[in-house]
Amino acid sequence: MTETSKLKVNIKVEFESYSDTKTSIICDTNVWYGFNQGNPTEIEENFTLTPTLLTLAELGTSKVIAHDLSLFQSTIKAIYNNGGAIIATDPIAYTLSQQDINYPINLNGTKKLLEIFSKVMSLKIDEIIEIDDDLKKSLLKSFQHDRNDTVAFANFGNSKLENIRRNINTQTGKKKHIQIDSLEIIKDMVKSIFNDYLKDKNYTINWNIFNWDRIEFFLKITETFFKKLETTKGMKIKPNDGIDWFNTLYVGPEDKYLTLDGPWRKYIENDERINRYLYK
Repeated sequence: MTETSKLKVNIKVEFESYSDTKTSIICDTNVWYGFNQGNPTEIEENFTLTPTLLTLAELGTSKVIAHDLSLFQSTIKAIYNNGGAIIATDPIAYTLSQQDINYPINLNGTKKLLEIFSKVMSLKIDEIIEIDDDLKKSLLKSFQHDRNDTVAFANFGNSKLENIRRNINTQTGKKKHIQIDSLEIIKDMVKSIFNDYLKDKNYTINWNIFNWDRIEFFLKITETFFKKLETTKGMKIKPNDGIDWFNTLYVGPEDKYLTLDGPWRKYIENDERINRYLYK
């Protein structure tokens, strides 16, 4: 973990370099909601709960921010009171920064998001019955716009599922399909996603020296998730699945992962290749 790979962020949107000798537990959004729902996560001394930009973005694009401001505020406070350094970049940029210490990081989007958080956190819940209508409309409009990518991901994936399942049932068979090692296919998909991400940026990945071990957890949970999806009748991709999926990209070999989402937790628990990553 490089010293600049994590950024400690306060509510005033000030950034400073930060390093931590404790083992990071990368968390999903449900972990932070848990602090407000009577299910706080207790951790051992040598570990730290690590928020990510993706979980902050999920909170910032959630209807909770407009419909239950008190819950939103208390969840953000839970992150600041119980979390360690926030990984303040998106998961692809973070992965590339782990591969190349000279990868250029742009924090403008992070600052904008935290400025919104700062504005909402400044509201006094006990002085208002309901969030101001104009602010609510603005937040909901932002929610709809910022969730377009995850909705598009779900719709695109679900549109392909019927044909994939038909081919599995009529040709390969479920049992054989599950046993096929598809990690090379997953790697090709990662290359495509990353190259598309970089198409408007002045940066090229040298895939010949890319360290795939850095994203072992992501590769293998991706394989598990898609095989479950492809072989389970009636199962569909939900918009939040895109966030849960990409949040695992932050996890390196030295990290742990924690999710309170039932299905995603089972994907990890039931896969002997990666269950060591799960913080029990």
